[in-house]
Amino acid sequence: MQRDALTPGYSKLLIHDHIAPDTVAHPHTTAYDLTMMVMVAGEERSEVHWRALLKSAGYRIVKTWSSPLAVQKAIEAELDV
Repeated sequence: MQRDALTPGYSKLLIHDHIAPDTVAHPHTTAYDLTMMVMVAGEERSEVHWRALLKSAGYRIVKTWSSPLAVQKAIEAELDV
């Protein structure tokens, strides 16, 4: 497992993805979400969804980065010990 290779307090998990906002979404994010739903029965995750998913896997979000001009965000997570 990936978790076995991580050192608590040192190793980081970095995720770069479209993060759906909790309110009004950018048109590109909305279009990508619809594409995911139609093509692979998937959906874009909001930051709340990412937090819940990572928590269920034993991680916690340390920080998120975004740009006002970008529809993607970077998430920094680490083991929740």
